[in-house]
Amino acid sequence: MSKKKNAADGASSTDPNMMLIEACEDGNLRKAKKALKQSADVNFANQSKKNRTPLMEACMSLNEELVKCLLTAGADINKEDGDGWNSLHWITFKGHAKTLILLLEKGGNWKAKSKNGSLPIDVALGLTSQKKVRCAEVLKQWDEQNGKRKKKKQGKPDESRWGYHYNPPMDRTGRTSVDRTSGWDDTWQEKAQEEKKIKKSKSKKSV
Repeated sequence: MSKKKNAADGASSTDPNMMLIEACEDGNLRKAKKALKQSADVNFANQSKKNRTPLMEACMSLNEELVKCLLTAGADINKEDGDGWNSLHWITFKGHAKTLILLLEKGGNWKAKSKNGSLPIDVALGLTSQKKVRCAEVLKQWDEQNGKRKKKKQGKPDESRWGYHYNPPMDRTGRTSVDRTSGWDDTWQEKAQEEKKIKKSKSKKSV
């Protein structure tokens, strides 16, 4: 039994993905960089721990420099574990407001719901320590500042809550929808037909 266990431990230590997971669990930045150099998957899902990723483990170890290293390597903040938690849920659970702000600024989805319907702010409100209270305040203020999209005139790019731009959908004529949720605005077609009728009637009168 012990031989099998030792063999398994040896396999995990030589596998780059498991090396990265273990480094993040320990908050070991040097070991994590070594694993990444050995082509470890920065978004590897550890099935033995409900598909938690290296970034989630780094959040739990409270190593901000390690979190930054993983983000630079392409870590997906919004990847979910087996319970539907993303990295924002985990950093809020650990109560590290500074790293929480970092993840929000890098595009973390603070409105992502877990499988039981919990938002990151619900995690903060469900715990009593002062650190969690700070996280709750950060999430509340972030939502107030970024949760609502600014209304702009039709045809101009609209800002998303995360700062990137997108254009309202257009049909092949280049016309935009008045309401992106209710479909195309077809009133312009009726107006165009009326204008044609008026022109035809005028041309007939002139003849």
